[in-house]
Amino acid sequence: MARLGKYKMPDIILASSSPRRQIILKQTGLPFKVVTPDVDESTVNSARPSTLVKKLALLKAQAVRPKFPDDTIISADTVVCHNGQILGKPKDLSHARQMLRSLSGNTHCVHTGVCVYVNGKRFLYSVKSKVTFEDISDEFIEQYISKYPVLDKAGAYGVQQGAFYFIRQIKGEIGNVVGLPTKRLKRILKSHKQKNKGEIF
Repeated sequence: MARLGKYKMPDIILASSSPRRQIILKQTGLPFKVVTPDVDESTVNSARPSTLVKKLALLKAQAVRPKFPDDTIISADTVVCHNGQILGKPKDLSHARQMLRSLSGNTHCVHTGVCVYVNGKRFLYSVKSKVTFEDISDEFIEQYISKYPVLDKAGAYGVQQGAFYFIRQIKGEIGNVVGLPTKRLKRILKSHKQKNKGEIF
């Protein structure tokens, strides 16, 4: 926790190792630290994607919060849902191929759960966007997975890493598809900025 004059200035902690979330949060202009949460995501289950991502975001935030009880903590988790099936990160390249083939020419949903601890309050919510893919040939899929890292991304694709070539349409917040929706997050942080006089937003 930093200090500004006689006031304590809470740090913003991003509880995520995702470089994409770090980039999005930097774009808001907010100063923050990155702390990777030590969690076992396999212990969390839910048939509903919106519930699953909220549970996972909460798990990450709670893993970090004991070390930073007075700071603002932000965590998130993202999954893809298509035809009632939840797609997280692929297990291997073969699994990535299967995911991209199933999404080819179809519309799927991207769900991101966000957990925010600020001023002793907790905010837990999810955001949904719809993404439509063009038809993708097997040849293009092979080129894509050989050029871009896909094993660390839900649905085996990244908007910011080549996927814009085969995305036909996005309905909803694009930051959600990348991994961190910021519209509501900014509102939450701004609504609490006056309660800590040294806090910078």
